[in-house]
Amino acid sequence: MAPEIIRFLPNRYEYIHEKIEGSQADVYICNDNNLERRVAIKAYIHGFDEQELRHEISVLCDGNSQHLAQIYDLIVDDENKPVAFVQEYIAGSCLSEFPQQKRSEPEILNTLYQLASGIHDLHLLNIVHRDIKPSNARFDSNGILKIIDFGISYTPQQHGETMCARGTTGYRAPELYMERPVAINNSFDVYSFGALAWYLASGRLPAALEEIPPQSTIFLESFSSLNLAIPDDISGAIDRCLSVNSIERPSIGEVRKILANCILFGRHRAELIADGKQYILSDVGKGIRIKHGSDKELSVDYDGRRFYISSIVGPIYINNSNAILNAELPNACVITLGKYEDGASRLFVSFSISHPEVVL
Repeated sequence: MAPEIIRFLPNRYEYIHEKIEGSQADVYICNDNNLERRVAIKAYIHGFDEQELRHEISVLCDGNSQHLAQIYDLIVDDENKPVAFVQEYIAGSCLSEFPQQKRSEPEILNTLYQLASGIHDLHLLNIVHRDIKPSNARFDSNGILKIIDFGISYTPQQHGETMCARGTTGYRAPELYMERPVAINNSFDVYSFGALAWYLASGRLPAALEEIPPQSTIFLESFSSLNLAIPDDISGAIDRCLSVNSIERPSIGEVRKILANCILFGRHRAELIADGKQYILSDVGKGIRIKHGSDKELSVDYDGRRFYISSIVGPIYINNSNAILNAELPNACVITLGKYEDGASRLFVSFSISHPEVVL
């Protein structure tokens, strides 16, 4: 370990002579003898940048997600200036090792869901990571994927722009190669997620993503060309993540929802209560028909991912808005059969969904 870091370490931390070298910072693995656990101590190199270190500390402190590395302590010098910080030690392999073994489609989907969840949690904190790649996501001892290395992450301001193409070739969005300022936004990470999905599923990046700028002369095939047992809506979402036009990319929250619905296929349960009677809908491909009088009827079907309106007869309302054919029903709502003018003769149906959790 660099002598200056050794000198500032509190006695509780014992360096075990294991070091991970990085382009911007080195990570030293230590024992925390007070709490009897391994920790990782990160110190920037190539000219210490206090501002970058403070920025990464603030990102880690604000994040309260199982998919983001946690910070434990701050190491300061004799003048009380930060020189390194102590963070969670993540013992497992990083995603750069993931394709070395043949992975099943469920494993790929579960990993992509965890990655999307971590990016989603960052975006909820108004943070753009800017360097999502295989070596910046690592599994802990419980198999939970955690995003690491927030050294170039950014909190977008009102006019935050960059002309600096920071990030990693192959995972960097095409607009970052333009010779004009580009507003820093969440779509950078969404593009990187799409590239990482290709890497995890095939063990390589397509040539179209590796050229500079990406997809400038080589056509990118659809993710579905990998012929995996993965639903079309996931392949379509990954294709949209890699759109050259950033406006066409989905939010990572939308991608996360699509992944969750596919992982949880057929496990949802809906309850409808009408006239004191309970109806349960949980079988894929089946539905429930509710009639009121001779001129009002509603059918709700379940396709394994969502509950949707499959037929409408007469005036039907969902939370006081007109029911729309094929529209997905919200998690909880009131369905009304009959117009407002019908008064007490209307039929009110409560609808609620029991959502299972994705098991990591």
